Amino acid sequence: MKNLILICLALMLSEVTFSQQDNNQLGRVNKIQGKEIYVMCEPVRDYDVVDKVNSVAEQLIGVSPTISNMVNTMVDKAVTKEQKGKVQPFDAIITSDGDNAILIKFKEGNQEKKGIARVTKMLGKEVYIMCEPLKDYETVDKVNSAFAQVLGVSPTIENMVKTMVDKAVNRESKGKVGNFDAVLTTDGDNAILIKFK
Repeated sequence: MKNLILICLALMLSEVTFSQQDNNQLGRVNKIQGKEIYVMCEPVRDYDVVDKVNSVAEQLIGVSPTISNMVNTMVDKAVTKEQKGKVQPFDAIITSDGDNAILIKFKEGNQEKKGIARVTKMLGKEVYIMCEPLKDYETVDKVNSAFAQVLGVSPTIENMVKTMVDKAVNRESKGKVGNFDAVLTTDGDNAILIKFK
């Protein structure tokens, strides 16, 4: 009987340890118009690519080139095409640059992983764009990329995030901000720097 209890305890402990480790680089993505949005991250659920969509840069003229504006424009275009039957029905959008995206349909099963993404790292820091980490965290500081001041750089999501992460890591190395594990942003200009608990 004691052996059975010890085995059960060992299994429960290993499951807790595994699930804590398994949350590394995982976040819950936002939804726009009912569609899951994966920005510079990858769904953990299996999926099929059903179509693709390109954003038209002219649609953003007169609008600040933020990540959220780029993604909203892309989602609007994709949903409109879906409603007109020009693209297959889809569950989510995956994009890295804000100009091009793939439309995906999730395979059956793994409902417990719905909306969960594995995020990317830049300069050793996890980057959460339009998503929230699954792990508990505390805010260390805030950073502004002042991306609009970077002349001659294409306003893609990748460039905005790279500028922001570069600035944050530079400030960290100079002791201007505390040590942090990850960057959270929704617009590409402003972000919070976080440390996991």
